[in-house]
Amino acid sequence: MTFDPTPEQQAVLDRARGVAKRIRSVAAAIDKAGRVPEEMTQVLIGEALIDPFVADEVTAILIIEELASASAGLAASLGFGSAAGSGAGGTVIPPSLSGLRGAAFELAGVQRATGSTMRRARLVCCGCALGVGRAAVNHAVAFMKRTNIRPGGEEKVPHWALADAAAELDAARLLTLHAAQMMERDEEAEHSIELAKMLSASAADKAVQAAIRIEGEDGYARAGLLERLTRDARTLTVILP
Repeated sequence: MTFDPTPEQQAVLDRARGVAKRIRSVAAAIDKAGRVPEEMTQVLIGEALIDPFVADEVTAILIIEELASASAGLAASLGFGSAAGSGAGGTVIPPSLSGLRGAAFELAGVQRATGSTMRRARLVCCGCALGVGRAAVNHAVAFMKRTNIRPGGEEKVPHWALADAAAELDAARLLTLHAAQMMERDEEAEHSIELAKMLSASAADKAVQAAIRIEGEDGYARAGLLERLTRDARTLTVILP
């Protein structure tokens, strides 16, 4: 099973990648404050990314994963808000949700929902998990290149664990996109979405743990990227089961 975005989806994905680069510089501040800066909200509005589900489920997943690779809290807030139909209101990220700064308000709007709202919300979790996992893999690969570490069978730096996590992320991405396509076609997608959420959350957690094992304890600095990704990944395994 493969996935090739349409020209329209690729255009949206390109815009999301550009915005994600800008988000990375303020991701730690977003996580700490629980609020997206107004100028970043305006960027999201200007790039037509503020309401991910306004087009279709697959496009929403592409947006959410890309933004989550920079800030899972921002992506979750937008995604949950869009799933519940609140649109641009989803850029406030209250700090009360432990771990993922993913919008207690927006999450509350979907956690008791049923039908398409809940299915979309679970797809949001999938997209966030994929973004978190990808960020961890990219971080570990960059560390290996920076320190001139070569792949091998060494137990102290388990490259194989990172490779396994990356492969599992790819599988979770395909399953998530397939589930999103099923929902678009009004097919019975409940089981596929639940399976995608379980696999993507597990893959994200494995990717983060592999990155920590590769970089060592120095990589798990307080307020560092891997600490944030660990909290985000663990939270995604338990919300909206």
